[in-house]
Amino acid sequence: MIDAVRSVPALAALDVIDVTRLDGMSNTTCLVRVDDRRVVVRIPAGGDDPVVDRVVELANTKAAAAEGLGPNLVYADPARQLLVTQYVDGAPLTRATVRRGTMIEQVARVLARLHALDASRFRGRFVVGTVLERYRRRLARAGDRLNGDDIALLRRAQRVCATLGRTAAVVPCHNDPWHSNIINAGDRLVLVDWEYSGIGDAVWDLAHFAVEADLDPDETERLLYAWSGGPPPPLLRARLALWRPVTDVVWGLWARVQHNGGNDCVDLSAYAGRRLRRARRALDDS
Repeated sequence: MIDAVRSVPALAALDVIDVTRLDGMSNTTCLVRVDDRRVVVRIPAGGDDPVVDRVVELANTKAAAAEGLGPNLVYADPARQLLVTQYVDGAPLTRATVRRGTMIEQVARVLARLHALDASRFRGRFVVGTVLERYRRRLARAGDRLNGDDIALLRRAQRVCATLGRTAAVVPCHNDPWHSNIINAGDRLVLVDWEYSGIGDAVWDLAHFAVEADLDPDETERLLYAWSGGPPPPLLRARLALWRPVTDVVWGLWARVQHNGGNDCVDLSAYAGRRLRRARRALDDS
């Protein structure tokens, strides 16, 4: 990590004082203090992701920073998958802090700000059905064959994607707004980790956050009410309810791809199994 810092032209001549590992599942991310500056340095934890485009990520990171939605960029080298951003002085949200005061409403409003941006400012597309297919193909090439239950689950998820895709409002999205990617900076919330960002379905962002924060029905209603600026229409509730289990399918397959690629930050095989089982139960219920 220190070598990565010293490869950054603006930091090369400065003294690295300390390096602190930050939480993360898909990347190795560290807070680095260089003289009187604090920066966050990110390199992949292992393997590659067929969904991520580092050039797109860089463009959208810049666009988000310009709107005050993301951290300021210090340096990026897409070919090396190296990203350095200014440290945001604050704390990532947790499932506990999400539930304090009006935090759910604050998250809804920052996502609404993102979704209201001019789509021409953002690059790339995040189409959930395409994401699922890319992960399926990568697993097949790695010899990680889906079993019968997983294939049936994937087909059900793809049917949901086809149905919701016909009526999606495509807007700038983060696409991975789980609570740890949202920093409470005191006077504002900042979204970090824009590697899956692109034009997509705003309701996917809402569903993803609701699943990762484990929001109950009343909390989900608060999220939708604040995002809508009033009572959410029934169709919005229905779309979110259908996206929720699909998020588990996407990140369950993602975990298997990461595991096969050598990412050993956590037990990703077990993580994938839990998410796919939960998705299967939810689709059975919906």
